[in-house]
Amino acid sequence: MVFTPKGELLTLPNNATVLDVAFELHSEIGMHCIAGKVNHKLVPLSHKLRSGDQVEVLTSQSQTPKAEWVNFLATAKARTRLRQLMRKEMLPIIERGREIYESYLAEHGIEDSNHVITKFLGTMHMENREELFLSLGKNEATIPSYMNKVLRPAQASLISKILRPLTGKRGQGSADTAPVKQTVNMKETYKLVTSDNGASNYKMCDCCHPIPGDDVMGWVNDDGDVELHAQNCPRASVLKASFGKRVIAVEWPSQKNTFRANVRIEGIDRQGILMDIIQMLSQNMSLDLRKLDIEADQGVFHCELALKVSDTKEVTDICSKLKQIKGVKRTARVSQV
Repeated sequence: MVFTPKGELLTLPNNATVLDVAFELHSEIGMHCIAGKVNHKLVPLSHKLRSGDQVEVLTSQSQTPKAEWVNFLATAKARTRLRQLMRKEMLPIIERGREIYESYLAEHGIEDSNHVITKFLGTMHMENREELFLSLGKNEATIPSYMNKVLRPAQASLISKILRPLTGKRGQGSADTAPVKQTVNMKETYKLVTSDNGASNYKMCDCCHPIPGDDVMGWVNDDGDVELHAQNCPRASVLKASFGKRVIAVEWPSQKNTFRANVRIEGIDRQGILMDIIQMLSQNMSLDLRKLDIEADQGVFHCELALKVSDTKEVTDICSKLKQIKGVKRTARVSQV
């Protein structure tokens, strides 16, 4: 049994939380609940109540229900209301994601089918259509640029097999034909080379943004170019499963070049933490900083930065020094920010 600030008595099951109280009072209060005050002390939504507690619910019109809230609820009534609200709130977003998905298929001339949606779900690590459409609609995920090739690899391979012999014959004895690319020996480790003018004998892929020192694999595409993918890249898994014979071992060049690396920082918010991060980056190392975004919410901050580095060791050193700042709990390199 708990009480509202006005003395109203509420009877709730064991392990009930502030969020249970909010939904018990009204669905609108539950939907916009941001925190609570229990015995005049500020507590999060998940705070479990005890008999005799005085509970005040704090709301904000900018707050929207979250899927993880179901873990904070002890009453079946509140869980049912939350699911109903979530479904109502998410329907327009799911529909927007569906439109993005269908527009992509139409743009690339791909017919929707179980095979196509299965490829999407597997490549983007989604459980079902609704999760995929929701992520697309909320802009939490984007369709990878290579998805078109994943969906139609057989057609691309067949066309290349037909055209390559014709191209080779047409080039014999012709003075104005472009030079033939050097054949890649699939049985040897491919040496990655970058010349002084920046030209390389390999292509960096946007799906995972590998940099020197990363554990990578090479894949020979239909044009005979070597594409680099990080071993943990979802695209790499697809290529190894479908085109294993085109995968080759590669070796990074010894010369130094700079590459873009993205780092995400998380921790407990406090006054001056942004200044400490900037000071560390500017004083302790000569970095080519390209982006710095920081956002704090409910006592937790998230910072995303992009910078130019020469290899993975430099990224590791940066992350290690960032962790020494008071309040920083986690630093990690990510594919994109």
